Amino acid sequence: HRPTVIEVDGAYHMWFCRRRVRDFRGGAGAYRIGYARSTDLHHWERDDASAGIDVSESGWDSTMMAYPYVVKVGDDHLMFYNGNDFGQSGFGCAVLESS
Repeated sequence: HRPTVIEVDGAYHMWFCRRRVRDFRGGAGAYRIGYARSTDLHHWERDDASAGIDVSESGWDSTMMAYPYVVKVGDDHLMFYNGNDFGQSGFGCAVLESS
């Protein structure tokens, strides 16, 4: 699946889909959003815990999050993504919060 790569202050950030081999259609191995960082676009450090987003406790994105796409709008970075059942339950828009 196509990842999104953006450059911010000389570093590259990539968000992508990840899943387990088994039980990925809404079960324990369901799609989640992964993350990696690079300074040269050739060597990447994967750190899924830093993706900045995870499934909700309940609702339309509680079992699956897939196909992230990150865009810059003004000064904000927005992530659009599909929820449960590959988006059948809806899609979301998250705003990156600066630390």
